[in-house]
Amino acid sequence: MHTRVSRTERSHSWPVLVPWGSALLLLFCYVAYRACTLSFTHDESLSYTIFASHSGWITSANHHPLNTWLMELWSRLFGDSEFSLRLHSVAAFAVAAGVFLRYGPGRLGTFASLVGFALLFLNPFALEFFSLARGYGLAMGFIAASLHFLLWSEYTAPIRWLAAISMAALAVSANLAAINLLAAILIVAGVEMALTARASRRDLWICLGALGLGFTVLLIAIRWILYLGSLGQLGSGAASIREAVLGLTAASVGGGGA
Repeated sequence: MHTRVSRTERSHSWPVLVPWGSALLLLFCYVAYRACTLSFTHDESLSYTIFASHSGWITSANHHPLNTWLMELWSRLFGDSEFSLRLHSVAAFAVAAGVFLRYGPGRLGTFASLVGFALLFLNPFALEFFSLARGYGLAMGFIAASLHFLLWSEYTAPIRWLAAISMAALAVSANLAAINLLAAILIVAGVEMALTARASRRDLWICLGALGLGFTVLLIAIRWILYLGSLGQLGSGAASIREAVLGLTAASVGGGGA
């Protein structure tokens, strides 16, 4: 059963949250500064050409659909500055930071919070994606939002299952790598919904709608992955898996994005 947090408990958590919030605010300023000042990367430029010139790159792995659509939206609303085209990725960092503040400090303990903070926000390779108009940072923001709804509902409220699956589906539309999360949530959701069969008719329809949405996006993503594979678009860019892992580790330690 979901438990409410009293006002006293909330007030006691503020001294814990302030230093974490301050650190995240500094990182947010760094992300926003990079989004404003960093020149467009090669992959970002290809994403731009997809909607600006209707190029053939729309059928490539470089096309992260939700990222490209949001770039086009910001372009029409705010113009083509680096920051405006990267606005959604910067916002995704704010979402991820907010979820961390809600479930990290004060609940996991200092050591676990420090480890989580380091893994999520002090990895320069991952942090850089929040400053770029690519689907990676955007997907991480939606993954954080999906986990928020899972933890908040404690696997009971159908409307929050719908929200969690919707966020996971948006993560997949931002980057296909999030397909594992969507599949896992659908499995857990299906089992949980089957075990709570005493739900009302309204809740049942919400559950079925959530599962239908999730499986539809999952099947579309699988089909897209198979299509990209048939075009030879899913290579790692290295001669072997070992070289790919070593390259990714070096990039993570040294920083940099794509």
